[in-house]
Amino acid sequence: MPSHFVAVRRLWFAVLPAILFLSFAIYLVAAKSDHVLWLIFPPPASAGVPFKESTEPRMVVEGEEWHLDSVRFVLPAGVFDKPKTSRFFGGCATFTGEHRRVVISLPRQLGPEERRLAAGTGLESDDELLSGSSWAALESTLYTTDTTTFGWHLSKEEVRRLRARTTLKSVICFPWVKRCQRVVRDDVVGLFLIGVSRVVYHWYTHEGSVSGTLMLDQTDGSIDLSWVKPICDSVQFSGRAYPPGTPLLSENKVSMLLRKADSKEKNQKDD
Repeated sequence: MPSHFVAVRRLWFAVLPAILFLSFAIYLVAAKSDHVLWLIFPPPASAGVPFKESTEPRMVVEGEEWHLDSVRFVLPAGVFDKPKTSRFFGGCATFTGEHRRVVISLPRQLGPEERRLAAGTGLESDDELLSGSSWAALESTLYTTDTTTFGWHLSKEEVRRLRARTTLKSVICFPWVKRCQRVVRDDVVGLFLIGVSRVVYHWYTHEGSVSGTLMLDQTDGSIDLSWVKPICDSVQFSGRAYPPGTPLLSENKVSMLLRKADSKEKNQKDD
């Protein structure tokens, strides 16, 4: 074999690894850049929690009817002490009983900040105005997001959404939540975030413009949902909420917004 062919052959095998490496690098940049970034700058590790779509009927509780501004709710009679109000949650009322506590917030309007946070998660509606169902779906998706689902088989868009959801989860989700449950009622969409001794219940109106929060604690063991769910199911919203950017109400102002329904009001409601 002529010497120049041997030289060309040796040169080819010498540069082939470099050509293959360069080709693979171009492929990574063009098709898998988000995957490479994930490996170099990984998001916070996150494990998903179990999620259930509940079809249970609304549970009715007989007891004391209360109103916190435009939010109506019912508590078991004689179980809780006289409530206290505070500026926590933007204004809330706290009811404390033996081994139990219920905190209920004033309703608030969802604004541009929530839509900005949701950007990139893949759950925005076309007009960028999320419905109550979509907001509950967003929270559910965040809590069930698991970073171990990352893989090279995912598309670039899927990796970007997984990163966006993982990042948002680390910002707004409670680390103590063990499982989630979503319920859809005729007036609100609710999400139960269930831990060992605490439940947080987020409710949204169906059009997604207003939300509120209940926090329920039990101090004598694992929380019993049989007393939690009827209280959450009793929540009703009658129309007024506080827009984004509203200054925090004083404790005295919040106290003025809390009242217990009298027997006449309860009779009218029953009728």
